[in-house]
Amino acid sequence: LKGQVEVVEPLGLSTQFYVRLANQQICVFVMGRSNVKPGDEVRLAADPAALHLFDPASGARIG
Repeated sequence: LKGQVEVVEPLGLSTQFYVRLANQQICVFVMGRSNVKPGDEVRLAADPAALHLFDPASGARIG
């Protein structure tokens, strides 16, 4: 999946960044420091078993 980084938040031992992907903003959490910066294009892949999905209307976890 290819998206564009909008916001980067260094959090000490980890980094959280927000990526615009298919007209949706997703939050990416990685261990360690990242050299990603706003405006960068990134390619993402994930293990489906490790994803946490939430209903946008209710906020309830759906996966």
